[in-house]
Amino acid sequence: MNRFVLASLALVSGLWAQSASNAPLYSAESVANAATSTAGPFAPNVIVSIYGTNLSWTEEAATPERMKGGGLPYELANVRVLIGNGDGGRNAPLYFVSPRQINFLIPPDLIGTQSITVVRQGTRGPKVDIQLQNEAPEFFLRDGQTVLAMNNNFDLLSPEAPAKGGDWIVLYAAGLGQTDPPQIEGRPWAGTATLRRKDFRLLLNGNAIDRSRVAYAGAAPGFVGVYQINVHLPDDLPADPEIRLGFGDHLSATGIKLPVRPQ
Repeated sequence: MNRFVLASLALVSGLWAQSASNAPLYSAESVANAATSTAGPFAPNVIVSIYGTNLSWTEEAATPERMKGGGLPYELANVRVLIGNGDGGRNAPLYFVSPRQINFLIPPDLIGTQSITVVRQGTRGPKVDIQLQNEAPEFFLRDGQTVLAMNNNFDLLSPEAPAKGGDWIVLYAAGLGQTDPPQIEGRPWAGTATLRRKDFRLLLNGNAIDRSRVAYAGAAPGFVGVYQINVHLPDDLPADPEIRLGFGDHLSATGIKLPVRPQ
């Protein structure tokens, strides 16, 4: 568990000690981008984690049975998450709920300041605000410093099983914004949906990969809130280069490594 999660839980535990209520308890500081487990950034169609106490009485996930209607449910274990910039808010699609953690999806059409409220069996938690940017590019991580990626055999890359120059790999990312065609709220994408912005960049050790090497950048087929990049790595790569992605100068976090061994 990273420092952000531990700090958030400590904060919530302190608040709980001061309260006799059994309402869901969390704070703006305990809301995280699920891809990186950090306090933002956030954007439409991003998966978000809320850490707290009394978020639900039981644990439940969005299993395939719960998604028979074609999308993520809006209620799990009698828990809902409301999101909006008005007095009420709308139900957000849910991935998972438990007493100490909820994972939900930000609807793809929201932007700006949005309030979040957890409602458990009619009992409301506090309303906390998050700020949504048009894009919030980040990688899904295998660990705190390694990108989540697969080779063309669909094996996960790791320091023990790295890629090499000239390989085709698949990267998984979050917060890459709108696609063409637009994604449908809470529903897995069946086909391809490419990024609407055309200034997408992928960098290794600060050097942009030639766009002709990126065969696809868009919604990940079969997933919700996940983007995928299919890229043909250059032949002459150093070991474990830093990898970043984004638009113009709006890039993902520094310090993330792609497991590579030179040929």
